[in-house]
Order: sequence, then structure tokens, then C-alpha cells
Amino acid sequence: MTDNHRDPNQANEDAVPRRRFLQQFSTAVCGVGYTATHAADPESGFRRATTQNSDSEKQTVFVSAVSRAIKGKEKILERELLSLSSKVRSEPGCVFYDLYRSIEQPNLFMRFEEWSSQEALEKHRQMPYLAESSERRKMLDMLSEPTLITGWKKIG
Repeated sequence: MTDNHRDPNQANEDAVPRRRFLQQFSTAVCGVGYTATHAADPESGFRRATTQNSDSEKQTVFVSAVSRAIKGKEKILERELLSLSSKVRSEPGCVFYDLYRSIEQPNLFMRFEEWSSQEALEKHRQMPYLAESSERRKMLDMLSEPTLITGWKKIG
């Protein structure tokens, strides 16, 4: 394990605030980010978060990505999203990358990520394997709606 990746089974000082954020987020999957506006990406169909903070290059950036599978395609989407985990976690600047599945809505998946900078996040977004995964999700008609990607800034 490299220094910039955390062992998910190891307790750390970020666990409580991270858990609190996830609890709040899960009740408000509404797509409103503190530092983000949303623009449709015509190629992927995703709603992309674009930061507005001029200091964002120096700040840690959190990202949530919420995807809803078409009923009956939950396992296919889960496998696809899990296949991205090790690749994303190995990228420079990835502090953590976690995948969650809703208990109440089993077809709802959320990726929660932390990046060391906006620059690292932008490099991540250009990775060819993400475009390939997006194309597979379209070809196999996995999603019931576009993935909602939101950028977040820790404010407290």
C-alpha cells in the first residue's frame, strides 16, 4: 500500500468526519456542491462538476459520483464500477476512492473520492479507462439516468 492510499479497515482521524459527510450526503443526493456548478458533458451524458474556486489547485477536492442502475442490471453495474477501483486508487493524487451501494435503493451506487488537488482530479478525468467504462455502460444500457458527479470542498 502506498502512502497516499488508506487502508479502509484501519481507523484514522478522518473516519468520523468522512462518515458524517456520507450520512448527510446519502440523505441529500441532490447534486448541490459547495464549489461546483454542473454542466452536461454531451459525450458521456454525465453531469460534470466544474470548480469555481481560484485556489482550488492547492486544495483537497472531494468528489461524489452517483449512478442509478436500470432494475435488473445492478450486478453488471456493480462489477463495472468495482473494476475501476484499483486503477483509480493507483493514480497519483488519489487520496481515497470508495464505492458504496445504497441499502434502501439497491440500484443506487455512489463513488466518493478525495484528490490531493484540482490538477490531480483533472488528470484523472482524462484517463482513457474512464472513457472506456463510460462507453461500456452506454453499450450495455446499465444506467437509468446520467451519472451525477459533484465536486465538494470541506468547510467545517
